[in-house]
Amino acid sequence: MVIFLGHPTYALSVVLTTLLGAAGLGSFAAGYIPTLNRRVLYALMLAIIGMIYFESWATTAWLKELLSLSLTGRILVCIGLMAPLGFVLGMPFPSGLRILRSRAPELLPWGWAVNGFFSVLSSILCIVLSQHLGFTNVLHIGAGIYVIGFLFMRTEINASSASVKSSSDPQTHTPSTSSPAD
Repeated sequence: MVIFLGHPTYALSVVLTTLLGAAGLGSFAAGYIPTLNRRVLYALMLAIIGMIYFESWATTAWLKELLSLSLTGRILVCIGLMAPLGFVLGMPFPSGLRILRSRAPELLPWGWAVNGFFSVLSSILCIVLSQHLGFTNVLHIGAGIYVIGFLFMRTEINASSASVKSSSDPQTHTPSTSSPAD
């Protein structure tokens, strides 16, 4: 996106803001999925893989043709390409937390810690790997990592029951706490 938007600052600002904002909306929307079952997880996994491969194809096929647009037009194209991907990428973590909350709520802090660790590690590895393998190949590696994550989530769904129901308040992604005095 650096070449497409014309400057690294524009690319970082637009891509990061779009992905984070859309992922936040996807995370919020994941709380409204009434039941997490194998079918929902499979559909979400296919949506993520499909969006990653579409993104890879679209950037190769379309961006050269759209370089003549104004900066505003190119920013809008970038947002249009990145927002759907960010939306679906925002859904697995809260979904995984729901599964973890239903199976082992005492492990929720570990879920947050593991997510934080791999978020930092992946941002560094993405830069290093994309310099050696190319960004498209890094996207494909990312798709593979999501598949592995979904396989673990699916295993937990199978091990616990047929599905995991949503809590009464979809905006809360932590277990309810009550004091012993309650």
